[in-house]
This record gives sequence, C-alpha cells and structure tokens, in this order.
Amino acid sequence: MLIVYDITNEDSFHHLPEWIEEAKQFSQPDASFMLLGNKKDLSINGERAIQYLDASKFAQENECLLFETSAMTGENVENAFYKLVQTVKNRIENGQVDDGDQSIRKYVQNITNSSARKSLEVESNSFGGCGC
Repeated sequence: MLIVYDITNEDSFHHLPEWIEEAKQFSQPDASFMLLGNKKDLSINGERAIQYLDASKFAQENECLLFETSAMTGENVENAFYKLVQTVKNRIENGQVDDGDQSIRKYVQNITNSSARKSLEVESNSFGGCGC
C-alpha cells in the first residue's frame, strides 16, 4: 500500500496517521505499507517542511517503508516501487503473507522481473521524469 505525502507541506504529513488508519481498514491484515515523501526536487531550494529524520521516525513507529521521491524528475520513483515489490516477495517467501493459490507470488515475480529489465532500460536513457 502506497501513501504519498508532500515533503513541502506540513498538513500533508500530519494527515498520515489518518490516511494509514483508513488504508488499514480497507486492506489485507498482512499488507505492506510504504510512505512516499514526494517533491524531493523542491528540497534543494529549501522548500522542505518535513525533515527526513522526522519522516523516518514516523515510518518506523508505524511499520512503514519510507522513500523520498520526485515525480517531477523521477528520482527514486522506480526504486521505491521495486523495494515495495521486493518486500512483498520476501514476505511471501517467509510465509508472512497468505498466498494460498500462489497468485500473488506469480504477480510479484512478474513485476520483479519486469522492473529489473525496465531499470536497465531507464538507466540507459538520458531523459528524466516519472513517465506517468
């Protein structure tokens, strides 16, 4: 489960507990959560309102992965998705996620293989942006 907040907006960060609780209500009990602090590109100009250390502490307290990304430049976007998929894959392999019919395992393996190939393609391109 991905939950995105804006690192330049304190209100966005302060809504995270509410958003996490709501997401937990509508997800599987063994769902993995990742917080994405977006607009990392603006932190260069001093527009950061949420420090990484504060976000990291919050993520640990709420058992969430954390990445800071930039949809504008594409920085860390693919890495974040790949890490979430790898986390789900590892949890399945360790028996922490119920996958009785193996459908989640097959889906995650397809994404993992696809992401690995795409990662090599993206690194060879010179353009930026998230491509969404």
